[in-house]
Amino acid sequence: MLRSKFTVFLTVFALILMTGAFTALSADSENRTTTAADIDAFALVNGDEVLESDFRSRVASIQQNVMNLGADSEDPLGDPMIPPEVREIIESTSPETIALASLIVDMAIFQEAEARGHLPDEELVAQQVEQERMLFEMIEENPEQLGFEVSAVEQYRESIDEAGGDDVYWDEFFPQVIEQQQAVQQFQIATAEAGESWTDMQREAFESADVQIRDPESIAPATVADAREYLQRVWDVQQGS
Repeated sequence: MLRSKFTVFLTVFALILMTGAFTALSADSENRTTTAADIDAFALVNGDEVLESDFRSRVASIQQNVMNLGADSEDPLGDPMIPPEVREIIESTSPETIALASLIVDMAIFQEAEARGHLPDEELVAQQVEQERMLFEMIEENPEQLGFEVSAVEQYRESIDEAGGDDVYWDEFFPQVIEQQQAVQQFQIATAEAGESWTDMQREAFESADVQIRDPESIAPATVADAREYLQRVWDVQQGS
């Protein structure tokens, strides 16, 4: 997966830097606890729900990152992780479209990872969740001393509260983030070891996904067609097309 400011699978550290972005997770009733704070799913990707709260958080994060791209544009070196061609595509695309595109491809690639048997190690998941929780508690206590914006930390706290509080977030929600992260990382490593293209794998996962948008107006101006066009442009740049 492209390691950029728009990478989906994030630690607490990165999540705070991105002002509290959520990761898209399956909302299947068999494996996800739904709280009163959950907002109805706005989309189905191969039958798995993607929550509107995830979409809104992703849009906010992308808006912040696009602002950062603009601030960095005066730097002659630019952002080495984002090629100029990709920067131009990002800046010319609505945050809603980028958010929709990333949520669809993230869910689809995670589903493919699971289908291929890339399962997370429960012990490692538990260890990382505990480390991340301790990290956030430390950051929350002294954000400025550790180089974080207070507003970003406060927004992450709001995200935790909206998810149902600390126990629900750290015991139910965040472990799923880490499980998804580990599964996709295993899939990416296996893809590289097989000499296959990760970009091609993402393309295939996206193109084969059955995507249903329940309320198109809720994510306007984004559409699945625009999301596909955005991703194709980015992937073409990555592959030198």
